[in-house]
Amino acid sequence: MTQDTGRALESVLDALHGFAAEALMTELRQHMEQLALNPERAEAAEAALAAWEATEDRDPKKRPPPFVPYQIPPQFLDKVLKFLASNGVTAPRASPRVDALAAELADLDLDEAARPRPN
Repeated sequence: MTQDTGRALESVLDALHGFAAEALMTELRQHMEQLALNPERAEAAEAALAAWEATEDRDPKKRPPPFVPYQIPPQFLDKVLKFLASNGVTAPRASPRVDALAAELADLDLDEAARPRPN
């Protein structure tokens, strides 16, 4: 790696950029696989609860835990958005989800949202 011409350094940075992109894609695939399992996990949790409720001795200590759906960590989404923005991708061409979020954010009253709510 020489800095004389900058070419070698540039090629190393390009390689690192490619590795970062591949790592993000791998992690995204893992998150998508986990999301795909949500319906199966929900069904299994529902079956476990039904089995527990069908027993005569409903020991609260043996009650199955509630189903908590898998969600992609916000930190990962932030990392991906920053990576995309640093590569000039700031928004999809058209997306109903993005449009809906933009409309909701436009209607959001931050002063109202920050006020404490009565119990």
